Amino acid sequence: MAALIGLWFLAASGGSARAGEDEAARPMAGPEVGDEAAPADLLDPGEVEPEPERDAVPVEEAPEPEAPPALDPSVRREEIARILEEARRLLDRMPEDADVRGKLRSQSGIWKDVQRFMAGHVHIDMVSLDERRLNYRANLASKTEPSGEEVIEFLFHDVAPGTYELTLSSTDHHRWSPKKITVTPPADDLEIWLYDERDTITLAFRVTDAQTGEPIEDYTAYSVKTEVTEENGVLFHAGPVKLDDFPLDARIRWRLWADGYAPASGDERDFLEEEDGRWVAEVKLEPGWGRRFVVLGRNPTMRPLEGAQVLLDGDVAGKTDANGALDVFRETAPESLDVIWADWKVLDPTVQSPTVAAFKGQITVLRMVPPE
Repeated sequence: MAALIGLWFLAASGGSARAGEDEAARPMAGPEVGDEAAPADLLDPGEVEPEPERDAVPVEEAPEPEAPPALDPSVRREEIARILEEARRLLDRMPEDADVRGKLRSQSGIWKDVQRFMAGHVHIDMVSLDERRLNYRANLASKTEPSGEEVIEFLFHDVAPGTYELTLSSTDHHRWSPKKITVTPPADDLEIWLYDERDTITLAFRVTDAQTGEPIEDYTAYSVKTEVTEENGVLFHAGPVKLDDFPLDARIRWRLWADGYAPASGDERDFLEEEDGRWVAEVKLEPGWGRRFVVLGRNPTMRPLEGAQVLLDGDVAGKTDANGALDVFRETAPESLDVIWADWKVLDPTVQSPTVAAFKGQITVLRMVPPE
C-alpha cells in the first residue's frame, strides 16, 4: 500500500523640518515687558561693569572661488549615456512581478463537480525550478464564456520572474491533461482539460463492528492521495470520498473510521458489484485507536524517510517503510510521541487531537530536519 502524505517594512517619519526652525525663532520665556516699561525698570546702569578692552584682530580677505572647468560637450554626452546604461541594467535586474492565468475545460462540457472543485478538491500550484522556496497556489473562479461554455479560470498573481513547473492535483478521480506544464511568466493562454466522458459507477461502504458484527452507520470515509515529484517533493491531499459518478477505470485510496474504532484503509480492489448495480466495500472496524504516521525529511525537497522509529509513550511502535509510512493500532491513544532517524530532529512531536486527525484523514505527517 502506498503511503499517503499530504507555505516591507514601511518606516514613516512624522513631524516637519520646519519644526526646528519655528522652535529656534520662538523667544525664550522671561518677565513680561509692557509698552510703558522704562529702561531703568529693567536694568540699573550702575550695576553694569564695562567690558575689558580687546586687541583688534586683522581679518584676512577670503580668496575668490575658482570657476569650475568647462566641460567638453562630447564628454558630457558620454557621461549621460553611461549613467542611463547603468540605470537600464539596474532596472533589468529588479524583479518585475507578472501574472499566470489559464482555464480548466471539461471534455463533456458539463461540470457536475464545479462547486466541489471550487471548494478545494482541485489545486493548481507552481514551484520555481530556479529557487525552490518560491511557490504559489492559484485562485479559482467559475466563468461562463460568450459561447455558453462553463470554464474554471485559474490565476497566479504577482509571480516573480523565472521558470516554474505548474501542477494540478485533485482528491477526486478524474483524468486531467496536461497535469504538468513548464511556465515562464507572464502567461495567459494555458489550458487544462478534464476528460470526464467515461463510464461511471456508484460506490458504497458497508461498515460493521469486527467483533460483534453490528452495523456502524455513523462513520467518515476519506479519499487520500500522495504525489511525490523531484520538483515539488511530497504533496498530500485528503477529502471526503465522492461515491457517485466514480469513473469505472479510476483508482482510489480510502480511509474510513468511526468514534471508538481504529481506522481502516484500502483501495479500489475492495469494491465488488452487487445486484443493485452498486459497488460495495465491506469494512470491519476494530475497537481501539489507530493512526498512520508518515515521516518526511527535506533534502532539498521533502522526501519519505525509511527506517524511522516511531515512539509512543516512550515505546517503539515500529519503523517506517520505503514510503516513510507506519500504521499503528492500540487500545487507547498515546500521550507522547517521538521519532528517531539518524541524528535528525522531529519538528512537532505532538499527538494530534481527534478533530485535527479527522481533518487529515487520520494521518499524521512528521517532518524532520538535520542537525544544525
